[in-house]
Amino acid sequence: MERVTMSIDPEMQCFGPAAIYLRKPAKERIEAQNTPFDAKTAFFVTEPTEMYLKGKLTKRDGSKATVETIGGKILTLTVKDTEIFPMNPPKYDKIEDMAMMTHLSEPSVLYNLKERYAAWMIYPKPAKGKAEAHFSLVHYAGTVDYNITGWLDKNKDPLNDSVVQLYQKSSVKLLAHLYITHAGSEGLMQNFLVIHQLRCNGVLEGIRICRKGFPSRILYADFKQRYKVLNASVIPEGHFIDNKKASEKLLGSIDIDQTQYKFGHTKVFFKAGLLGTLEEMRDEKLAILVTMTQAVCRGFVMRREFVKMMARREAIYSIQYNIRSFMNVKTWPWMKLYFKIKPLLKSAESEKEMAEMKENFEKMKEDLAKALAKKKELEEKMVSVLQEKNDLLLQIQSEGETLSDAEERCEGLIKAKIQFEAKLKETAERLEDEEEMNAELTAKKRKLEDECSELKRDIDDLELTLAKVEKEKHATENKVG
Repeated sequence: MERVTMSIDPEMQCFGPAAIYLRKPAKERIEAQNTPFDAKTAFFVTEPTEMYLKGKLTKRDGSKATVETIGGKILTLTVKDTEIFPMNPPKYDKIEDMAMMTHLSEPSVLYNLKERYAAWMIYPKPAKGKAEAHFSLVHYAGTVDYNITGWLDKNKDPLNDSVVQLYQKSSVKLLAHLYITHAGSEGLMQNFLVIHQLRCNGVLEGIRICRKGFPSRILYADFKQRYKVLNASVIPEGHFIDNKKASEKLLGSIDIDQTQYKFGHTKVFFKAGLLGTLEEMRDEKLAILVTMTQAVCRGFVMRREFVKMMARREAIYSIQYNIRSFMNVKTWPWMKLYFKIKPLLKSAESEKEMAEMKENFEKMKEDLAKALAKKKELEEKMVSVLQEKNDLLLQIQSEGETLSDAEERCEGLIKAKIQFEAKLKETAERLEDEEEMNAELTAKKRKLEDECSELKRDIDDLELTLAKVEKEKHATENKVG
């Protein structure tokens, strides 16, 4: 990596003493934004002292590659193919999800961390109301504010000097290196130390594991809409086609490895980096289409401009021809005579014009008289029409009053009809109640009549029984007497 030279910009004063560590100079940031990028020649190259440097591939010879470094001291290094690593496009410089990178390697991860470090993405400004904080650190635990005043004293573990000296003189190399005195430099990222930390805490290994799966995903409809431009001919216009089938056809028609993506029920899944490749392909296609559109527009504009230029050219030729002709004939005697007679011809023409003007005046005078007569006739008609209009307005007004009276009578009849209908309904309900009562009374009457007939039959039976008993009684009495 190139060395990072920090500066204190005016807007960085809020960070206090920590400002020199947190941001690149404005000039260096602008130069980095405007630097062109060529994916075919942009590589990281290993270098013993700096570990990795940015470079431009200038030559390949078998398993050897020649790279010219960029920034700082320019070096030309010839290394093995395994010691150069392709660089990612600039849009991935500050990406937080490093698994999305097109090319994942140790230098790309280190460069990404350095860029985010220099762009305040790791060290943002402290929140308002916390004047004691010099900077904030964004990590897995959230955004934490830090104050660097007395940093070493606050974070120093108490150690016995004799123990430290004993460690430094130890024959065990690891212990001796742990407590060796290191020379530091403000604003410098120690590449070897950072890479060692990334390897030890499993960051690089976690990213590699992530890239083994399919971390990137996108809905079929969104994929079809965004990447249809890569090969629009496979999706017919004017015909409905399922988004999943359209995505399958589109990916099948693109020159990419089929093992790098899988189809789900609602989404298409990609290996890490493939979505970035598709974005690059889309950018190239859009650049071609935009260039073609610009070429067509410019061609149309220039063709119209060419027609105008040709017309101006013809006009210039005509003017030049007339001027040359005049210059050739102006010294002729006949032309001089014509120049002297021409003013006299104008006086004859003026008399003719005066006669024509008099004729036109008489004609216009007659037309004016006819127009005035027509105007008077139209005014008389206008008066009669206005009278008819007023009569019609009065008639409409009277008919409107008659209509309002009729509407009032109609409303009264409607109200009376509603009242009569209510009374009719009430009478019908009463009639139904009385009919029900009448039916009940008729049923009771029939029941009573049946009971009366039964009682009469019982009485007749009793009378017959009584008469029989009396006969038997008389017969008995007669026998006894």
